[in-house]
Amino acid sequence: LITFSFIGLLAIRQASHALTLLFIAFFLSLALNAPVHALSQAIPGKRRGSRTLATALSFFIIISLLIGFLASIVPPLVKQTSSFLNEVPALVEQLRDESSSTGSFVRKYKLEDQVDKLSTQLSSRLKNLSGSAVSTLTRVGSSIFSSLTVLVLTFMMLIEGPRWIAFARRL
Repeated sequence: LITFSFIGLLAIRQASHALTLLFIAFFLSLALNAPVHALSQAIPGKRRGSRTLATALSFFIIISLLIGFLASIVPPLVKQTSSFLNEVPALVEQLRDESSSTGSFVRKYKLEDQVDKLSTQLSSRLKNLSGSAVSTLTRVGSSIFSSLTVLVLTFMMLIEGPRWIAFARRL
């Protein structure tokens, strides 16, 4: 019994990412069920009551909002990051310059060792920037794939949900 429990826990641990995606899709479908139902009843013509069309319209709206949000966030973030990376050497020199206000602050509180340590850490991290970029791109790609998986699962749950509920009631 202990062995089977241990094996079961290991299986759940191995499947935790997939289970997390399923739970996220389930709760997202619960949240979107009422708007999809209302939209399906508001569709005019022969398509009235079509959950597939209502779900597709809902997803189009949600994805458009998400793309708009990302389009407003990513360009300033990239611009600010690149300008910061360009300014790092000047900032370090300003910390070391004894005639500047920050340089006098560093000298007054005897922070020269910390500035030197910061300078070496920044230079080593900037040298390893390409490895960090690859790692970041890998994480972003994985996140995009997980998001698409959640969206597809949510779409299918919204379309098939009423049939599943009817089947569960019959049981």
